[in-house]
Amino acid sequence: MPVVRDATGAFRSLLETPRRALNLLGSNILARLILAIVLVLILVGMGSPIPLATALAVVVLTAGLMAVGVDENTAFAAAVIYRVVTFYLPSAVGWFAVRWEEHRGYL
Repeated sequence: MPVVRDATGAFRSLLETPRRALNLLGSNILARLILAIVLVLILVGMGSPIPLATALAVVVLTAGLMAVGVDENTAFAAAVIYRVVTFYLPSAVGWFAVRWEEHRGYL
């Protein structure tokens, strides 16, 4: 079967060059570590009062952007804009929608 032969050849070439295998596994371990840190921070934020959770989200987003090379001011601005667009803006739109539905008698 050509597919199995190709897969076996690719796996063999990966094992012949340990650096490629280390890069492959190392990037996976790093990604898992980042996901674990994000999960812990999300769980901490969920167990805290809303103002702290919002501040924690901005801090985590800013730190994450700074970790990938974005400067501090730009990272903070991007994190605040992200929180406004994803958290506050939908709430405001929802409030206007509920008021419109109450006015029309749907609620």
